[in-house]
Amino acid sequence: RRGKELQEAVDAKYRAGEEKRQTVVRDLKARTKVAMEALSNRFTYEQVSHRVHKIAVAVLAVEDALERSGEATEAVAALCAVAGDDVVIAAALKSLPEAI
Repeated sequence: RRGKELQEAVDAKYRAGEEKRQTVVRDLKARTKVAMEALSNRFTYEQVSHRVHKIAVAVLAVEDALERSGEATEAVAALCAVAGDDVVIAAALKSLPEAI
């Protein structure tokens, strides 16, 4: 009888410890998920920011080339390359005279 009570006490303590470990694991999983989402959002932001920066540099190069010599073929080509599938930039580039 004493052995049975002792075993029950050990089992209860084990179950309590196991529940606590499971709670800690769930908490760590939740925190990891939040951290991964934050990193993903930051990565996406940095990708977009980098692309916008490249486009801005290319637009400034076109502007500079037009102001200096009126010949901006290389700068326009560079802008086309960084613009990718941006429909607004594509439309703006199509509106430029072919002589540029």
